[in-house]
Amino acid sequence: MSRQLAASIALLSLATAHAAGPMVTQSADVLDRGDCRGEALWGKSEFRSSWMKADGTDRGLALACGIGWGTELNVGVARSNASAQVGTDLYRLGGDTRSLSGKTRLWQSDNRSSALTLTYLLSEQDPRGGGSEWQRANRAVGLAYSQTLSERHRVHANLTSDVVGYGSNEKAEAWGLAYEFAVTPILSLLAETYGKQHLKPTQALGLRWTPTPNWELGAMAARPRGENGHGTKSHEVRLTTAYRF
Repeated sequence: MSRQLAASIALLSLATAHAAGPMVTQSADVLDRGDCRGEALWGKSEFRSSWMKADGTDRGLALACGIGWGTELNVGVARSNASAQVGTDLYRLGGDTRSLSGKTRLWQSDNRSSALTLTYLLSEQDPRGGGSEWQRANRAVGLAYSQTLSERHRVHANLTSDVVGYGSNEKAEAWGLAYEFAVTPILSLLAETYGKQHLKPTQALGLRWTPTPNWELGAMAARPRGENGHGTKSHEVRLTTAYRF
């Protein structure tokens, strides 16, 4: 499989355990010791270009808990199904993914309006499912910064060094910028843009609804794009449900 095809298929991966949904961009927030957050995700992606068309679905579960020392750890599992057609060739992709990720707070302002956090991720994938062929998928380390501008406005920025496995160990820099606007105390509008080396930026819009202090529902619609110089037409939808305890 060519690097170009692999990069395009990477757009179908929703990275379920890497960020608290529905956004891909991470906040610098860290759970307090003893606090936990469980999350379920469902996503669907479609990718079209002049030379390829691909479709994928993802389902994932993640559990994050604060362990103290300004640190939280997250374990996640996901199952994806994807297919790509290049000319008359059809590729069946996907499989199971398991991950361990976390965040450690490096700095926080006295009034807690801004913070800087170290982020990290290790993941493995079994391309066929069933737990028989686990192989290294991703290793990533980065920084997440969050700034509360006012009672209703908040921004986040990410910078990550991501090493993709699958036998290639290709390194790429990734980034993300996100904005939250609190329409009401329980409903926020979300906007973000994020990208990775060799890929055009993705733009996304969504919302987060918190009907109770414990429950949270999210939805995001995104427009992923392919490698620089290759026109594409694609879209992605993510739905998340989270419970904090």
